[in-house]
Amino acid sequence: MLIQELLVEFKNDWEAVCFVLLAKNFGLNINGTSFLEVAKLIPFSVIRKNWNEVKSLEALFMGLSGMLIAPYKDKYHEQLAQIYSYLKRKYSLCDIQPPIIQFNRLRPRNFPSIRWAQLAQLYSVNKAVFSNLIQNSNQLNTSLFINVGVSDYWKSDYIFGKDSAKRNKKISKSFLELLTINTIIPLKYSYEKHIGTAPSEMLFQWAQKINPEKNSIVSGFEKLKIIANSALDSQSLIELKTNYCDLKKCLNCSVGYSILIPTKRNGQN
Repeated sequence: MLIQELLVEFKNDWEAVCFVLLAKNFGLNINGTSFLEVAKLIPFSVIRKNWNEVKSLEALFMGLSGMLIAPYKDKYHEQLAQIYSYLKRKYSLCDIQPPIIQFNRLRPRNFPSIRWAQLAQLYSVNKAVFSNLIQNSNQLNTSLFINVGVSDYWKSDYIFGKDSAKRNKKISKSFLELLTINTIIPLKYSYEKHIGTAPSEMLFQWAQKINPEKNSIVSGFEKLKIIANSALDSQSLIELKTNYCDLKKCLNCSVGYSILIPTKRNGQN
């Protein structure tokens, strides 16, 4: 499980693990792996030291993503590049081959530039995101995401150097649901197990109240007449696909068995 792997890598620093997991899910399916790579390269101590400097955080995130390379599109682009160069020297950050960041097949509101800007905004106003998320075991605390938008520059830009209509670009309800499914609930579940507490039944109740995630895996199961009615269902199907379908353990899975066995009885391949 990714959270357990990150806990080992970051020596049980839950705030660091929370940041990396959030970064992955801010990148969505298309850029999630690249966002994860970038987030793991930034010592969380650097985030802590710059938590209230949104430009510094944008510079770190976008610089390591390879988005601050000359020729610069405008003054802000160049300014972030200068900040990134300074921070890279100050904190001895390694030069790396930037991961591949995709803009194609994404709506502008999901562009990596906007998602990095939103994550920078989140950490520029919240010093301890994880602590805020898990402070009440009987309540799903998503309030710190509600008013998260972007810095002034990104209100009128989706990419560097290309103006657009000015919008706040706050985190949408549907995106917050994705973060809840893929970050908040798994973190709370893992933390409760870590401290020796039985995971709260409330976690499962919350997951059942959230709409199912929409992705190719869930759509694939729908074609087999297996319908997800909640986020709990869709997460179960994703786990099923990862741990059984992808590993070709069809006969160890009740769904796979029900599909394959009648087929064999009918003499079909």
